[in-house]
Amino acid sequence: DGMERQADALRDFFAAEGMPMETSAEISRHHHDQWGKIQPLATITPVPAGSMFRIGAADYAVIWTPGHSDGLAVFWHADSGILLANDMILNKITPNVSLWPECRPNPLQDYLNSLGKVEALGAKLALPGHRTMITDVSGRVQEIRRHHAERLDKMERACGATKGATAWEVCEQTFRTEQLTIHQIRFAMSETLAHLVYMEAQGRLLKKGNRFAQV
Repeated sequence: DGMERQADALRDFFAAEGMPMETSAEISRHHHDQWGKIQPLATITPVPAGSMFRIGAADYAVIWTPGHSDGLAVFWHADSGILLANDMILNKITPNVSLWPECRPNPLQDYLNSLGKVEALGAKLALPGHRTMITDVSGRVQEIRRHHAERLDKMERACGATKGATAWEVCEQTFRTEQLTIHQIRFAMSETLAHLVYMEAQGRLLKKGNRFAQV
């Protein structure tokens, strides 16, 4: 079925990037086991970017902000300066930005571009999908940017300049995977890959086989 194909694709995707097969197989089983927890599946109705969407008594502009997920959108009410931020920006924690099988090829680049869109709105208040409201939206955007810049530098150093490192080896160094649950390892690996392919596209890393090395 569709979930089984997706779980198998995730297993093969991670194994190809250096993850031990027993770990990637466990992630595949865990992913497949989630199927029963999300039934029935929601009906998805695409909302075109740039359209207006009625929420309560106000009309909000739909702004496409990919990165955390390919189809993520935020809703903007310019008159009040209120942004319904979804998982685009969060307080205290950073949204997971991950590379998955069949997703857009450079999700971190997408996410940083989306941060620019959000900052340019000049929102007075952001209502995120998790945690508390954000009153200093621009300040929070800058904090998230710094977080990713620091994470990129750390992962670049982990790759080294000679034989390089696999995404799994970088993930192990960055996230201390021995302390994580299998659910957390899945996200740690996919986020590692998002950062590595971003640096590859930027010319900071070169990939040979499944190893990333500093240029």
